[in-house]
Amino acid sequence: MNITKKKNSIPLRRCMVTGEQLPKSALIRLVKTPDQKLEIDLTLTGKLNGRGAYLKKDPSLMDALKKGRFIQKNLKIEPDDSFYAKLQTILHG
Repeated sequence: MNITKKKNSIPLRRCMVTGEQLPKSALIRLVKTPDQKLEIDLTLTGKLNGRGAYLKKDPSLMDALKKGRFIQKNLKIEPDDSFYAKLQTILHG
């Protein structure tokens, strides 16, 4: 069986809030680093070291993100208010 990678394939990732599969460019990667810190991966490659989860670049998802405790469920870490504030500025900016 010959399995070849499709030329010009766009990597898709799933948003942890909406469940939509979207291109990586339409998502923000949230990362729990090996030293147990929560970071927003702003690198172009999305290769910040650690466990990652993706969030759609949509400011209206902030309430659902907090109420649904998606970060706690997916990354097993408790974000503080400053993290949510930083994420809010990135989503609106």
